[in-house]
Amino acid sequence: MAELVYDLAVVGGGPSGLICGLTGVTGIPINPPRHFTGIVVDAHEIASFARYGKLRITHRWSYNGGKLLRHLENEVAASNLVVRPHTRVMAAEFGSGFQRLLTTTGEIRARQVALCVGFFPYGFLARYPERVRISFSPPSIEAPHLPARSGDLVLVLGRGGATVGLAAELQRLRPELSFRLIHDDAREATTLAGGISCLHGNPIRFDVDSEGVSIDLKTATGGMDSQRGHFLLVDYDAYTRSTQVTDFLSGSGVTRRGGYIVADQSGSTGVDGVVAAGNIVTPVSGLLTALDTGFQAGLTVYDRLHVERFGKPALVFPWLPRTGLKTHPLYSPTPEDEP
Repeated sequence: MAELVYDLAVVGGGPSGLICGLTGVTGIPINPPRHFTGIVVDAHEIASFARYGKLRITHRWSYNGGKLLRHLENEVAASNLVVRPHTRVMAAEFGSGFQRLLTTTGEIRARQVALCVGFFPYGFLARYPERVRISFSPPSIEAPHLPARSGDLVLVLGRGGATVGLAAELQRLRPELSFRLIHDDAREATTLAGGISCLHGNPIRFDVDSEGVSIDLKTATGGMDSQRGHFLLVDYDAYTRSTQVTDFLSGSGVTRRGGYIVADQSGSTGVDGVVAAGNIVTPVSGLLTALDTGFQAGLTVYDRLHVERFGKPALVFPWLPRTGLKTHPLYSPTPEDEP
């Protein structure tokens, strides 16, 4: 059964999704009006990746993720935004009328949709630092952070040749440990050089306890497999070139490349009523790009909603021209270059 119709539905509850949602329903979060309603959904805990780490700006300057999220959540609580964690979008249908999101908790309809999913599918595992490490660094830096006990089994999760190389180099650097590679696609299991076994499957469930990590996998044949290790290392870099997080957009009309969403600088995707923002629209990942693109996409949404309801552009000067977003010379998707 469909819910009430929201003005804005945001897919992805990280910093980009939250700032996009706030800006989309309030314009600018300064003495905000309450004209519009919105909902933010996330497949896991809201901002599960950003919440458990340091969000780095420079070498010496970083934000505590939990502190930043508390500030954003306080703003959300004072707005017309509904936040719904643990709600996965399974499919999307976009058209000239209401946009439809088919989720694990039911159908959501909205006038505008903002796609703010991050490209990294396993950020929610950051909350288990004693048993899970998300790899951002070369093997020589990662190796000392692995378990110290000889014979422990380390599961390495990723995709592509880079993850194969990561597992092989870690085995060379830490020969006293055992390694097992898990590729999150659906091919058959193989054995790599050095005796490292490679399993292929789509992880559908993780259990983390004081003794280790268990992963339930859906295999190529549709069957199930379960793997358990003492420690899990997730290859973050493997998803900077290819990601499966936007598979739910198949057939929606939204253009994707390697799973990344193609959008212009205003967040527009070329599909009416659909914008995108965050690290899914740019090769440069991190807090700054997430907030920047989320804010810009939110302004685009607010301007659209304001024109639809009140028949005139929203006044959010100096963020946008007084005459509206579309009057800026860089707005047009196909501008005429000056000689």
